[in-house]
Amino acid sequence: MRPYSPIEILTFFACLAIVMIINLFVIFRTEKSLLAIVWALLVVFLPVLGSILYFIYYLARGSRKTAPATYV
Repeated sequence: MRPYSPIEILTFFACLAIVMIINLFVIFRTEKSLLAIVWALLVVFLPVLGSILYFIYYLARGSRKTAPATYV
């Protein structure tokens, strides 16, 4: 197995950053404040697993809408 080139590593981290930004945007837009913070921490510290779990949760709850996030 050959080592990864710098462009492959940069592309991977750029894609990971884009996914994290999109997830954080969706989380803070749809969840209430405490739940949003918990999901955001999960996405930041476990980006791949947190993103997958949040999108499963987001899709599973269907069209049920929550109140817009309020920040104290």
